[in-house]
Amino acid sequence: MHRLNIILIILFSAFWMSGKSQLTYKFVDSVSYRFYNDHRWNELTHFGDNAAKNGFDYYYFNMRIGIANYNIEQFNKAIKYFERALKNNSTSEVAKEYLFWSYLSILNEKEAKIVYENLQDSTRDRIGYKSTRLVDYISTEGGFKFTNNREIAGTIAYFNAGLGTKLSPGWELFQSFTYTEQNLAWGNFDQREYYLTTSYDMSKDWKLSMGFHFANYKSTMDYSNESIYKSIPPNMMPPQGDFTDTTTHKSYSIAGDFKQNDLVSQLNLTKAGEHFVFSPHIGLYNSWVEPNYIEERYDSVMVLERNGFDILNDTTYIEESRDEVVDNYSTVRGVVGLDVSYYSESITLGIDMFLTVGEGLQNFNMIPYVGIRFSDKFSIWTYYFKKKAGYGMSIFNGAQLVNTFDKVSRFSLTGNIKLSNKASLYITYQHDNIEDGLSLMNYKLNAAIVGVKIKL
Repeated sequence: MHRLNIILIILFSAFWMSGKSQLTYKFVDSVSYRFYNDHRWNELTHFGDNAAKNGFDYYYFNMRIGIANYNIEQFNKAIKYFERALKNNSTSEVAKEYLFWSYLSILNEKEAKIVYENLQDSTRDRIGYKSTRLVDYISTEGGFKFTNNREIAGTIAYFNAGLGTKLSPGWELFQSFTYTEQNLAWGNFDQREYYLTTSYDMSKDWKLSMGFHFANYKSTMDYSNESIYKSIPPNMMPPQGDFTDTTTHKSYSIAGDFKQNDLVSQLNLTKAGEHFVFSPHIGLYNSWVEPNYIEERYDSVMVLERNGFDILNDTTYIEESRDEVVDNYSTVRGVVGLDVSYYSESITLGIDMFLTVGEGLQNFNMIPYVGIRFSDKFSIWTYYFKKKAGYGMSIFNGAQLVNTFDKVSRFSLTGNIKLSNKASLYITYQHDNIEDGLSLMNYKLNAAIVGVKIKL
């Protein structure tokens, strides 16, 4: 059977190369019917695309090619063939139902509802589609970010839970809660984050979305650091001349609490084309800071003027300070950017670019990302970014918040496994290079995160 299918493809290719005049209805119908019965979906889609280019357009042909594309999850192509089939036979209930499921699979519920309302009562009763769903899907993920140096930073514990709601066809809402905590050389912190986003399909190609992050950060600090620097004496034996010997002692300590609340909002307008997606976005990053800590500094420089072993002069300079930091303050930063991506059946290539501006701050970031679809059941998603210290940012149309003030570079890789039509499993690895914003010490984190998403 497999050998016969290969022969059929070779024959069809030969006919196609020699022109449409060599193709007949009988040949196209026979080959497409055989591939359809044998469930040879990939061969059938290839065969059908070439036949369609040569003008073949009738009901059973379009249905077979549409069903083949549906079964390999090429839903946009499936929609094209089912719509052609309905032009051939506008009363086909099978074509309408397949078209409904295809639109639903690409999350275009506006068009899906229009098709659904044109189905027969018995078909609608069997499907039981609801255009509004309080609980459309749930997701949860958790894991750890393991440190390479416990003297600088401890392992981060991470947990997230989310809920998706369908408000109407084309109007969705998603909210999630995230908790993280970590011990560091200077103390510890924990953060609670609430995320809310809503999106509305304005048309087949245009989508408007808005996202909000609210993060509550609390830390306790108890850190001290001392260092001593000595000058290098000249390489000579006394008593051959005068020289100066200095010893510098620096001491720093900080103790107390630090709280910060962040509200990040972002507005996105997305235009999807046949192979490109453009998403300009603007946002605001508001922070309300409540410091309550004491900083102490003690610097001393001892200067010895020598002649050989003899001390000619001995002077010590001391500078010390004690600051109690308790004044609350707030900051506002603006963000403007553009996310551009190219996509095909198996690969997505994109870059998220944005400029963050504020008082004394202006930073430009570019985050490249790649998605690869290996099969109907498995795909990967990877990205990389590098940010300077002193500001936070939201990435990927506001979906992720990076509100650390540390200097960070990150590589992330996520594998998505489709368990069924309603459940998927994803596993994420992340590698972070971090320069701690307080101690200025460097360490690395390697994250292992596991999550599930279940459609109800």
